[in-house]
Amino acid sequence: MNKTPDLNTRKRILFFQKINPKTTKQSLQKFLSEFQIEKCSVPVDQEGKNDNVGHNKHHAIVTFIDESSITILMSRRPLIIDDQEVFIHRYDPDQISAKDNTDIKTLTVSSTIGRSLTKYNLERYFRKYGEIDHIDCINDDDNTYIIHFKDYDSVDRTLLNEPHEINNISVNIKKGHRHSFNGSSDSNESLTTANNNNQTTTPRKSILKVNFDSQISSLCLPEPKYCIHIKDLPTDVDAERLSVEFNWSIYDILIGSTLDDQSSSMECWLKSPDNQAQIDEFIQNSKQRKINGSIIQCEKEEDQLELCKFFRTGQCEKSDDNCHWAHVKCTANGTCSRDCPYGHVKGLKMENLITNNAITTYRIKISGFGKKLTRISLAQWLHQNEKYCYVDERQNQVGYIINLITLKYAKQLMKKWHNSNIGGSKLKCQLEINQKSSMHRALSRSLQSLNNGETDNDACGRRNSRSSNNYSAQSSRDSSISRADDHSPITVLNDQHINSEGRLYAHAFNTMGKSWKNHDMRPASSIESIPLPSNLKPSLPNDVSSDEWEVIKQASGNGRKALFIVKKSDRKYNAVIKVYQNELQEACYRELSVLKMLKGVQGVAQLIEPEHQSNNFKQKANSKADLWIIMQRAWKHSLQTVIDRNRERNIDDIEVSTAIQFIQNLIGIVKRVHSQGILHQNLEPENIMIECESTNPSIGQARLTLLNFTQAYIKSDQSASMNQEKAYQWYQPPQAHVQAFKYSATNDASVIVAILLWLLTGTIPQHDTNVLPHQQLEVHEKISQKISRAIQFANANRSVKLEFDQLKTYLIDTFNRAFGFPEYEPWTIDDLECRIKSIWELLISDDSKLNTIEDIFQNLFRLTTSSQLIGTSAYHPTAIQKAADAFSQVKQEFLKSHANQYMWFDGNCTWLNSAQHSMNEYRHDDILTYYCRNQNYSIIITCFTSINDEGRIVTLSIGSTVHGKMIRIPLGQYSIAKDYVTQLQEIFNRELKNLLLSIYNEQKEVQQ
Repeated sequence: MNKTPDLNTRKRILFFQKINPKTTKQSLQKFLSEFQIEKCSVPVDQEGKNDNVGHNKHHAIVTFIDESSITILMSRRPLIIDDQEVFIHRYDPDQISAKDNTDIKTLTVSSTIGRSLTKYNLERYFRKYGEIDHIDCINDDDNTYIIHFKDYDSVDRTLLNEPHEINNISVNIKKGHRHSFNGSSDSNESLTTANNNNQTTTPRKSILKVNFDSQISSLCLPEPKYCIHIKDLPTDVDAERLSVEFNWSIYDILIGSTLDDQSSSMECWLKSPDNQAQIDEFIQNSKQRKINGSIIQCEKEEDQLELCKFFRTGQCEKSDDNCHWAHVKCTANGTCSRDCPYGHVKGLKMENLITNNAITTYRIKISGFGKKLTRISLAQWLHQNEKYCYVDERQNQVGYIINLITLKYAKQLMKKWHNSNIGGSKLKCQLEINQKSSMHRALSRSLQSLNNGETDNDACGRRNSRSSNNYSAQSSRDSSISRADDHSPITVLNDQHINSEGRLYAHAFNTMGKSWKNHDMRPASSIESIPLPSNLKPSLPNDVSSDEWEVIKQASGNGRKALFIVKKSDRKYNAVIKVYQNELQEACYRELSVLKMLKGVQGVAQLIEPEHQSNNFKQKANSKADLWIIMQRAWKHSLQTVIDRNRERNIDDIEVSTAIQFIQNLIGIVKRVHSQGILHQNLEPENIMIECESTNPSIGQARLTLLNFTQAYIKSDQSASMNQEKAYQWYQPPQAHVQAFKYSATNDASVIVAILLWLLTGTIPQHDTNVLPHQQLEVHEKISQKISRAIQFANANRSVKLEFDQLKTYLIDTFNRAFGFPEYEPWTIDDLECRIKSIWELLISDDSKLNTIEDIFQNLFRLTTSSQLIGTSAYHPTAIQKAADAFSQVKQEFLKSHANQYMWFDGNCTWLNSAQHSMNEYRHDDILTYYCRNQNYSIIITCFTSINDEGRIVTLSIGSTVHGKMIRIPLGQYSIAKDYVTQLQEIFNRELKNLLLSIYNEQKEVQQ
């Protein structure tokens, strides 16, 4: 390309590499016929031109009219063009030629002014471009990082959206190199070999299990790494709460208890700080800091290493990332001690025969299971050996993977499971130290006495770790899980400083592997809505009058502080105070703005009156004080709590009719919110409060209150672009990644359908496979079971029987449009409301006066409607044209079966597909007129079709627009290899009646 295109054009360019030599411009354009193309170029080599062979140069360049076309093609990878798989990528401003691009998944990010960056802020900012595998820091100044994405397209999208600014720091970005940083498996190795002066970047995370004899000399140790040790934490907080409270990655929080097993407090360690300045600042800002009324204690501790003994002798066959133990190269250039624990070339060091098992081991606490757990089911779901699985009998929906020897391996497992959908449930994990026996704690106290009274943490940590500790390494080359049958003795080198109590512990530890089942594994409980003891009862913010308000208990939530409070002068007046830390000013401002705009809106949390007493934003917005909002309390429980309690009791009574009623109510509230120019963007069961009538406990008729507008999008707010970082955490619709749908009401609509699926199956939709969430085998079976029960109930007292396939088609099509972007057009909130009403009409008893199409038309005479005919156009693919012919035939058959009563304005089906969006969907509008006793009534009937990627399955439906809403009825999916006209004829007549009935009900509702 001779001229660099402008930014808008760059975003619309797609490169095709490794194409079939026989691919031509015409064949490529045919493959892309569903998209609008501005320019298509397939360069031909000079020899091909001279010989009239026409072989191309194995690449092509296409410029599309709309950037979304590229997004759709990326979602369909791999692409097969002319029987050959091709590699596609976006425009890269730094590439030398069209062939100079590979699937590089790494991005180098550096500060332009040398200011420090943090992994946390980088991850928060760049995750909008795609899923991140991990982030590495590559220099000591903390201003250069390498981000490892899981998809190379994320890197290209990031480059096309320059410039980037993170927390007012401008950053430079550069695509990585294939040979230096190609995926996670090579990253650490590349980092350690990048420096030719035998200086390597050491790992920043781990706990010491490598200690030295006092006779060891000439050690060249790396610079010490530190972590933050926090004590006196209340036991009712979990790692997720601490992650929010401390602004720390949950994967770098290690939970452990401080005193005996009945202690009312616990401790944790914050691992992998960005630098020592961050540690010092954290400790300084945490003085007298309270969590749930408890003052926490923070101190700096040296963080130590879990080193690989096979890497020490040059015999570890695993890469740095794949080994569960740390690989740190020796920097002494051959002058180190014979017992140096760091990495050496093969043959330089002999195997150290004096090793011992690690004392510190880890476990992963896993909660969120929707079913009662057993060790067997836990092992099956997580694909782990049963002997490493533990289920707390007192909390039979909480499981543990125990006896993990290295923290590195424990973190790898946690990243695999945390927030993942496994066994139909979204799991939550936290890292913990395996519960220690009292003897272990005695040893800890004895080892602490080695400091001889020295109180300086740095000094004692360095002396213990570098002079008089024992050397430890992994007990297995292939596993970081300790073996219950491993009884090799603990040998303590240079144990002259360890008293008899410590040696007794060493002996006792040899048999611990046999008795781990008997250990008390009481985990720190999560935040619950239970009254707190007076000594742990959280306090009100300083600027809230304690003479007016009293704290009752802490509210459940996702980490942000919320308290149930009551007025002292009128104890029937209940409220909730929500506290925002100062750094969450934007969230407080957004929620406060939304609640003011939604004042008086039914089904939404309301500020207390008078409004000026409901918050302290104006007074404290520019200070370091916490902000707060006081709202009227929404009774009784969240939808999440109600469903969880039912499932704990093995009660699964959410039938289709109940779920549909609930969704109808929820849609009504969300529509009222949207009418005020607000998108919620954080819909989830935890944010929906329900109150059932005492005489009717069904959630279908419960009163709903919508909470938590911290992620809301306000159309009138010019700063709305900042709202998306944490939007849609519970379920993220696929279209939300596309710019055209970034602030679309379709996203809230998709989440509502996700809640419907969750109510029916207990599954939170996930897009981690090529199968849509509702089409996964286990989920699909649950849907079918619920439909069968719904059919039995619906047909008990009706003359016209509801069919299984009919209800299933309605539901599956509803899920397709919610979860199937870009193959399916996402729901608008109005269209979704019409679909849910249509499903409800199927489920309720039929009205004997409206059993036939004639009955409905005769009632429509009394109502009025107006619509506008939409034009049509002609050329379409064969499969789509076949669908048009089928519609034409069934429309003509309809006229024959109702002689002289009806007339189609057109009677054929000539498709029109809209160029205003990228959906692969076609439509045709016709007018159906009914004649009776010198009267006539006309309705626009729209026929829809779309085709799947392979071009083998068409999806058909009919619909009509009423008062600006499209009521759409599914007709099913059909193989183009079969003649489906006869089958379609029967279904068309049946569903046309249902469409007309929906139109009648909509008209009737408006006129009433």
